[in-house]
Amino acid sequence: MLKTFGDSNSLAQPALELLNLSDVLREAITIQSAQAEAQKIRLNLDTEDELWVQADAGQIARIVTNILANALRASPEGSEIAIRGCRQGERMVQVLISDQGSGMTQEQIASAFEPGFSTKGAGQGGLGLAIVYLIMEAHGGKVLLLSNADGGITVQISLPMINPNQAFISQETRLLLALQSVEGLEDLADRCLDYFDQVLETGDYQELQALLEEEEHWDVLVSDFDLTAEQSKCAETLIRASGSELELVKGKPEWREVMLRVFS
Repeated sequence: MLKTFGDSNSLAQPALELLNLSDVLREAITIQSAQAEAQKIRLNLDTEDELWVQADAGQIARIVTNILANALRASPEGSEIAIRGCRQGERMVQVLISDQGSGMTQEQIASAFEPGFSTKGAGQGGLGLAIVYLIMEAHGGKVLLLSNADGGITVQISLPMINPNQAFISQETRLLLALQSVEGLEDLADRCLDYFDQVLETGDYQELQALLEEEEHWDVLVSDFDLTAEQSKCAETLIRASGSELELVKGKPEWREVMLRVFS
């Protein structure tokens, strides 16, 4: 991920997509649960259900998993790690991961994001946090280390919050709904206007053919018709619908997430 180290320009450009941080927290806990159980450490999650950001899912998952792993290394047997996800004002969301380890001095905290720094026994610091800093910087976010009053360290990461209804409106996206087996197609199309600039719908195959011949480019096409290879080329993102199931055939996976919200 890093070509060189020590410069935010060396960090791979994030591949942004609509991401719910609450899901990332749950996944990270699942990954680290076996280690926590082995150390008899409780992982206590307290998060709002929807904390939407535009971020690189792989990079943010790596950050959270790395911080949680550091917290486990710093924690004594029988202790607790608190993981909290919440809104921070009206524009940011934050994740707080707090351990009950031996903590760090203020001098150590001040140097924690420098390449090669290590507290050895404390467990949080070194190359991991330096990478975290670069990733957060590339996302327009922040990472802080805070000393807990009763011992241990809290790592706080913050990211700009986004309204999922408006996440992609600025892209002037055009949606074609070609659904023969969906009741209330017009109502479905109306709900899609929360996410797309232009929405057309049809339940007729001949009309679909005419639309694809007239307009050879659609940002998103959701269809339960059997499309030819040539027809499929008309859409940048193609989603195949089968009842309530939506399969991403090609294109941007975030559009499938948006359509799942519309269909729910």
